[in-house]
Amino acid sequence: MILGVFCAIMVLATVGAVAYYSPIVSSQQDQINSLNNQGTAQLSSLNAQITQLQGEVSDLQNKLSDSYGVSGLEMSTVWLSDVTVNQDVGAGVWYQYTATYAGYITVNIQTSTTSNQYVQVTWTSNGVNYSNKVTVGTMGTAVFPVLPSSNVKVTIGNTNLLNGATATVSITYTY
Repeated sequence: MILGVFCAIMVLATVGAVAYYSPIVSSQQDQINSLNNQGTAQLSSLNAQITQLQGEVSDLQNKLSDSYGVSGLEMSTVWLSDVTVNQDVGAGVWYQYTATYAGYITVNIQTSTTSNQYVQVTWTSNGVNYSNKVTVGTMGTAVFPVLPSSNVKVTIGNTNLLNGATATVSITYTY
């Protein structure tokens, strides 16, 4: 009988302990789940930031690489390639460009119908006004220095008195 009473007390104690501690364990499990969810969200956020920062690092590395090329005048942009330019008598055709960096402009006249063919480059930059005109004849190349400027003007023209002229032209900006 004592054993039966002892067993009954133990069963009641166990049921009471389960009833008492179940909400506490459940509450703690909810807290663990909440912390896991927060950790997962923070990890996702940090991974997104890492991806963004890796992209920024890559962009900066590309810019640095480009700046090495710019500092050594190793970069170039073709502004005009093998274009036929028709000019009136004693006149010229001009093209407007922007030079982002200091460098030089190469104008190549592959062919021209006149020996009076000229190339003129003008630009302004930080108070410097530049203008230079080079006669290249029926074919030739002229090279002009340039500073950063948003108003680089390249003129392909002729000094003919009777007839217009036609030239095939390429213009390259090296920086």
